[in-house]
This record gives sequence, C-alpha cells and structure tokens, in this order.
Amino acid sequence: MQQDLRKIVEFSNYWLAKAGAGALPAFRDLVPEEMFRTLPNLVVWQVIDDGRDFRCRLCGDDLNRNYGWNPAGRYLNDIVATNPTVAVFGDNFRLCLNQRSPITVIDRFEGHHGTQKQTIGIIAPLAGPAGAISELICCSIYLQNGDHAEADRQLSALFPRVENSC
Repeated sequence: MQQDLRKIVEFSNYWLAKAGAGALPAFRDLVPEEMFRTLPNLVVWQVIDDGRDFRCRLCGDDLNRNYGWNPAGRYLNDIVATNPTVAVFGDNFRLCLNQRSPITVIDRFEGHHGTQKQTIGIIAPLAGPAGAISELICCSIYLQNGDHAEADRQLSALFPRVENSC
C-alpha cells in the first residue's frame, strides 16, 4: 500500500508543479513520460454540459483490473444507471468543478461484479479553452483493510478531503 500511496503523492506534486502560479494545467500540459509510474492509477473524465455528465477518456490498468472492467468511452450517468453506488463519483467531480482545485476523496462503492470497494485518491481539474474546466484527472488506489488511516493522514495534508459511501 505504501508504494501505491506514493503514486498519489507523486501525481499530486506533479499536478501542483504543472499548475504553476495559480493557473490550472491543461491536459496537453501533462507529459506521460514525466508521470509514467502513476499512469496505471489515473483516469481522465471529460466534463460534459457543465458537469451534468462526465465521459471517461482513459482509465489506467490498475483501476480497470480492480473495478472489473474498463469504463473508457462510457458516460458516468450510464454507468450510474447500472450501478447507483458509483453516483458518489459524480458528486466528487462536481465538488472539484465548483472549487476549481484538487480534492482528496475516499469512496466506498460496489465494483462491477458486486464486490465492495474502497478507494482513496485525488481529483484535480484540468483547464480547457477560455479557462473553463474541460477534464478532471484522478489518481487513486484501492484500499485493503487497515490501509485507511495512514492513507487518509498523508493525502489529507495535500488537499481537502471528502468521504462518501454507497
């Protein structure tokens, strides 16, 4: 878990460096070679209709494997229609949109096969044309029993925390 948690801290520091002097980085500012260790734990969601929906642009292998399928190309509202427990993702995304800054999230939900999942991660906004937020990039890990307290302590020091349950 400690090594996975370092991926989130590394991603957070990378995003902060790209943000520079208060400006939000854009998707085009991110260089995969500069953050290759975090790629399996990243998911990028395109903001649709000012946050009424979100479309998964890409999803890392670790997240796909732990969730049980790849949501790339799917809309969050369609995913929620088949699994209402993931509605918390939309709540988190809208909070990040409204704050225009990264947040730390702890979510509990059912995975694709009905298994209980718990994740911790960072959601960070990415700028689009004219300063609007066009995408959200998330870096998260799946928590096992007993991982929660240490992960929460380390990540909540970086960004404000939100905790949701299904």
